[in-house]
Formats: sequence, structure tokens, C-alpha cells
Amino acid sequence: MKTCNVCGETKPLPDFVPRKEARDGYRGTCRVCWRERTRLASQRWRERHPEQAAESYRNWLEKNREYDRERCNRYDATNREKRRQARAKSRKENPEHHRALNKAWREANIEKARAACLAYYHRKRSSSDLDKSTDAYVAWLMLQNCFYCGAKGKMTIDHVIPISRGGKHVADNIVPACQSCNSSKGAKPLEEWHGRAA
Repeated sequence: MKTCNVCGETKPLPDFVPRKEARDGYRGTCRVCWRERTRLASQRWRERHPEQAAESYRNWLEKNREYDRERCNRYDATNREKRRQARAKSRKENPEHHRALNKAWREANIEKARAACLAYYHRKRSSSDLDKSTDAYVAWLMLQNCFYCGAKGKMTIDHVIPISRGGKHVADNIVPACQSCNSSKGAKPLEEWHGRAA
């Protein structure tokens, strides 16, 4: 047994940090206190060197992308409500940042974004009195953000596959679009428009 020189608790030797130079082979600080001391020192260093800390984290993230994704998924699974509240707070405090993130994701995942938009609509529609007609879907779309850039405000409807290119006026081919995006896209197919926009 040994007494920690930080918290003053008496604990078994394996609960202390090993140190070869020590007489009993362990530091005078227990593992719990040592971790806390290390965490605080690391936090102070990051506050003093924010640019170096950000660069260090980016380098680590590039080498450990899969591990970080698994770690985040594990945390999300056990802290769903806490994560939901944190995301809501972040969206409220940084709307432009989240709008840019959403736009970038939609541009990189066009088909997934369309599928998500339709799935969200069907979930809402199934829990409401909305008629299942295309007109009801169009009315619902007018209340949404722009599918392409995420802007809010007055929406128009856009046919992902233009009517002039054989597209149909059906729910699966209609998305909300701000006037700017709709005018820019015109009668071009989505892939051609995104290619020109890039």
C-alpha cells in the first residue's frame, strides 16, 4: 500500500504510476491524479499554443481517421441526448458554419442528399394530415431551406432532372431551391451544373 502525495488516499501499489528510479518502483502520485494533472497540463499548453495544437490534431486525425470515427460513434451511442443538445446549441450559435458544412456535404453526396430529403418528407408526411399528392409535397417544400445551398427564405421548386430533358413533375424529382440556385441551374442536369459551378 502507498499514500498518494496529491489526493492523500492510501491505495495498492498497482494503482500508482510506475517509475524505475523510485525505490519501490512507483511514483508518489496515483494513476487518477496523474491523469488529471496530465490533462490539465495538456489543456494549458493548447490554450497557450492554439495553432500548434490545431496542427497537431489535424496530423493525428489524418493517421487515425477510422479510430476517431469509431470513438465518436461509441460516444454518440452512449450520450445521444447530450450530443443532440450540443448540436442544437452549435447550430444556433454558428448557423453560417453549419450551412456551409451542409452545402459541402450535399455537393459531395448528391444522391444521398436527395434520398435524405425525400425520407424526411415521408416521415413528416406520415405523421401529419398531408395529402400524398405532388401538390401537397410542393407546398411542404416551400417551407424548407434551399436543397443546393441551404439558404432560408422564399423558395421555388426545381426539377432535378429538367422537364425539358425528360424529367417528370413528381415528388422524387422535385426539390426546394432559392431563386439564385434555380436561375443558375436553369435547364441543366445536376451533374452538368455542378461541374460548371466547380
